[in-house]
Amino acid sequence: MVSVWKNGLLAGCTALALSCAALSPSRARAQSLPLSEPSPPTAAVLAARAQGAPSAPSADDLLGQSSFYLEADTLIRDDKAHTWTARGSVEARYNGRTLRANEMVYNAETGVSTARGNVQIVRADGTTEYARVMTLDKDFHTGVAVAFSAHLQSNITVSAAEAIRRNQDAVELNKAIFTPCNICAQDQTPKEPTWSIQASRMVQDPARRLIYYHNAVIRVLGIPVMYTPVFWHPDPTAKRSSGFLAPNFIANSTLGFSYTQPYLWVISPSQDLVVAPQFNTKVNPLLQGEYRKRFYSGVIDARFGYTYEQEFTNIGTRYDNLTSRSYVLAQGAFAPTANWTLGFTAERVTDPLMFQRYAINNVYVPRGLYTTDNLRLISQAYAVRQTDRSYFSIATISFQGLLPGDKNGTFPLVAPLIEGHYEPSRPVLGGTLELTGDAVLLDRSRQVLTDQGPGNSDQRATLSADWSRNFILPAGIRMRPFANARADEYYVSNQSPTQLGDHTAARALGTIGIDASWPFFKRQNDMSIVLEPLAQLAISPNTRPYSNIPNEDSQTFLFDETNLFEYNKSPGFDYYESGQRLNVGGRATFRLDSGGSGQILVGESLRAQPDPSLLGTSLNRTASDWVVAASLQPISQFSAYTRALVNQSTGALDRIEVGANANVSRVSGFLRYLRDDIDIAGARVENMQGGLQVQFTQHWGIVTYANWDIASRVWPNQDAGIYYQDECIRITLLYQHNGTYNRALTPTNQVLVRVTLPMLGVAGLQRSGL
Repeated sequence: MVSVWKNGLLAGCTALALSCAALSPSRARAQSLPLSEPSPPTAAVLAARAQGAPSAPSADDLLGQSSFYLEADTLIRDDKAHTWTARGSVEARYNGRTLRANEMVYNAETGVSTARGNVQIVRADGTTEYARVMTLDKDFHTGVAVAFSAHLQSNITVSAAEAIRRNQDAVELNKAIFTPCNICAQDQTPKEPTWSIQASRMVQDPARRLIYYHNAVIRVLGIPVMYTPVFWHPDPTAKRSSGFLAPNFIANSTLGFSYTQPYLWVISPSQDLVVAPQFNTKVNPLLQGEYRKRFYSGVIDARFGYTYEQEFTNIGTRYDNLTSRSYVLAQGAFAPTANWTLGFTAERVTDPLMFQRYAINNVYVPRGLYTTDNLRLISQAYAVRQTDRSYFSIATISFQGLLPGDKNGTFPLVAPLIEGHYEPSRPVLGGTLELTGDAVLLDRSRQVLTDQGPGNSDQRATLSADWSRNFILPAGIRMRPFANARADEYYVSNQSPTQLGDHTAARALGTIGIDASWPFFKRQNDMSIVLEPLAQLAISPNTRPYSNIPNEDSQTFLFDETNLFEYNKSPGFDYYESGQRLNVGGRATFRLDSGGSGQILVGESLRAQPDPSLLGTSLNRTASDWVVAASLQPISQFSAYTRALVNQSTGALDRIEVGANANVSRVSGFLRYLRDDIDIAGARVENMQGGLQVQFTQHWGIVTYANWDIASRVWPNQDAGIYYQDECIRITLLYQHNGTYNRALTPTNQVLVRVTLPMLGVAGLQRSGL
């Protein structure tokens, strides 16, 4: 079979080989909506003499649209046969096209031209066609070519034993090869493309912007990886077209051998649907899909999946009931006016392990106005109005937890959550005034602690006003006095018997204070240095404890440099920092003229009285831990950072995080270490993460990633792989270890092969096992 292809394509490929020295290969462009998985042809082409680069026709050659120009070494006129025969360095120009050949016979009566020997046609857009023999009509639009090849836009190359052009755009190729890869090596000698599609027949459909194949063989690195009797994908000029997308192959202990074949249906210019059935040897098929629709004011994007199956372990052992199982991940956003945005998200799954079992990716990505943790889904509907001076939003939210131990009846239904903000355009007392309103209703069907019904319902309404004004004193001291006044109203019902039952609660809160800083600037050689002492004094009435107010949104505190100088360090509304406190620190910053920079911040929070409600952070003491944060970027390719909490009494590190990022030449990577001895959950946290990519030749490289849970002495994730990439392919061989236990799923190891191909998208050819 290989010899048949070689013989059939030898002439066409040789013509293309002659152009290697002339063509400057460009990088292949991926289709915006890729369609199927490609592969390369057999080696068929070897050397020949190089020739000069074919130049595109000049736009100002003064020939016009109907004039015909012909030149050659020898020109023979035969009036009886109505022919002109040109021989030797033939060049003909007509209608924006240039034809070159060793010989051309032109019939003046029919307008048909036949060119022989190293035939080239250069079009106005720079695309070039080659052939051994080519017969064309009077407009150079239709014809037949033997040993045909073409170099098209986006570095696309096609070759065929025979080509038939039925009109200006449509081309039918017999015994054809298609590839977006370079066909010329760096020394300008011909080479076999990295991947290609070869077919007994290939047809370009200009109306649908598609290329069709009959008896297509897809080859990667010379190896046939797929055969299909019928195959198609968009042509290089198509933006979107219906057709098959890249298939996905997986083999592992959970699914067995798995084959997913997506199909893209372009319903209209504004909507499309991808249907992707997944067929598995160990478990029942899974039907997946994605629907996208663009409206005049917004978009909808909805992913979904459905199967009829039992639950199963990560070695494919079934248990539980045979039933329907599904998921939906949808979002939409609309802007009917310049100031209003309406949106929604819908995220639900029937089984908490469905995404892991079926290897469904990109699940926990941000959607909508509000986001939540990994392994938890959020559904919401919201409306937002925003102007330069005001903000208003209203939303309803529900959650689904997928973590072990999550009980969805204990998650609140938020209906509604209302937020508002307004800032007057004119100064108030010479400063800035900000008015804020917030209201929320939380309703649970079950109690959080007991998982018994009925659950509690909490309602809260908040009004707040913040005022501040900036002053710069003659010595350069910056002063910012500020004031906050706030009122909260709560209504709590259906609480557990150990609590207060139905009741209302109201409170008035307030803080006054001042921020101060005194920056000192110095110029040292090629470096600018700024030293800046910082202080904040905040005074509030002692209003704790709030035993009759449930704490829903302020249970987790992270004390670091980001909130050291916040007068109220609470992340929500239910807790309000009160008492008298002084936040002090200093910051040093340097910047090099060459672009390097660095900064260090040291500070602490001092309180007149300890606050036991802030358990889990050092803020529950009169003197908090020292906050230390530093960053360094000496060059643009390298950066490092650290942040730490240093115990005030012992000098021990209660929390430390250190990280570095590098991207130098062919090496890029990151490293991060975290240890937290005062985690809010009461558990000691210590882990290290790192990743590295090294490209040690032009095409070959290695990738690795590891996450080590030092406190638990387990490796949640380990990846190590090697990859090959060039202008038209990337192949990654990857070993992965997942060391986590999640109910019926235990630690696994697997090996994957990922193939990424331009024009036809990402092909997942994966082999894996225990």
